[in-house]
Amino acid sequence: MTGELWSIIQAHLDRYGVYEAVFARRMGTKPQTINTWKNLGVKRLPERWLLEAVAREARTPYEDVL
Repeated sequence: MTGELWSIIQAHLDRYGVYEAVFARRMGTKPQTINTWKNLGVKRLPERWLLEAVAREARTPYEDVL
């Protein structure tokens, strides 16, 4: 889960040249959330609204984010 979620986000950042902070703001969360996922990994399943936001912003099906 940890690496997979970050891989989805990183692929989007690389593809569209978006900064982590911008991605986080578009998700409706703080840049620290994205930074923590990147540097420390995802310790537990994030709240549904965060996963839905990742899917929306990364233009990825929600099922793939899970």
